[in-house]
Amino acid sequence: MVATAIGGLNVAQTVEGLERYPINLRYPQDYRDSPEQLKLLPIVTMSGQRIALADVANIYVEEGPPGIKSENARINGWTYIDIEGIDIGSYVIKAQEKLANDLSLPAGYSITWAGQYEYMERAKAKLTYILPLTLAIIIVLLYLSFRSFAEVAIIMGTLPLAMIGGVWLLYLEGFNFSVAVGVGFIALAGVAVEIGVLMLVYLNQAYIHAKNQCDQQNQCFDQIDLIKAIIQGAGMRCQ
Repeated sequence: MVATAIGGLNVAQTVEGLERYPINLRYPQDYRDSPEQLKLLPIVTMSGQRIALADVANIYVEEGPPGIKSENARINGWTYIDIEGIDIGSYVIKAQEKLANDLSLPAGYSITWAGQYEYMERAKAKLTYILPLTLAIIIVLLYLSFRSFAEVAIIMGTLPLAMIGGVWLLYLEGFNFSVAVGVGFIALAGVAVEIGVLMLVYLNQAYIHAKNQCDQQNQCFDQIDLIKAIIQGAGMRCQ
C-alpha cells in the first residue's frame, strides 16, 4: 500500500511517435505531502474494512546517514544550472568573473566547471590545432595541383568571403557558436575551396584557349580578350 499509493505504480505506457512514457498511478499530492496526511491514508483490508494507515503503521520522519560525494579523493557538491538566451561559453565567462569578484573561498576549496562547458573546452582545444592543420593541408594539396602560389592565393582568398557569409547567417538566425558550428565552418571551407578549384580550372582553360586563338591569328591578347575569356570560363563552370 505504501509503495503504490505514495511511491506510485506504473500501470501502462503511452506511445507518442517514437517516444514512450510510463503512466504512473498514485494518490494525489494533498494526501501524501506531510506525515500527518500520510497517517490518514485510507486502506481497504481484505475483509472490506476501511482503516487509516496510522492504524497499522507508525508514521514519522527520521534523519538517515548523509550522502557524501567525492571526486579525486575530495568531498564535493554539485550545482546544476540551466541557461536560456545565451551560449554556455559566454555564461560561464560572466559567472567566473562574478565569482572572482564576490566570492572568497576558504583554504582547500576550489570551483570546477563541468558538463557541456567542459566538453566545449575540450573540443575548442582540439580545434585550435585542427583548423590550422586543415588549412595547411589544403594549401599543400592546392600547390601540388596547380604548382603556382598565385593560383593558390586566389583560391584561398575566397575563404574569408565564405566565412563572412557564415558569420552573417549565424547573426541573422540568432545561433550561438558551438562545436557543431565550428565543424560546419570546416566543411564550409572545404566546399569553398572545391568551388574555387573548379572555377579556376575552367578560367585557365578559357584563358589558354583564347590566347592560342590570338596567337594563331597573329593578334595581340589584350584586356578585352581577357574579359571575354573570363566570362566564357565562368559560363562553362555554370554549365
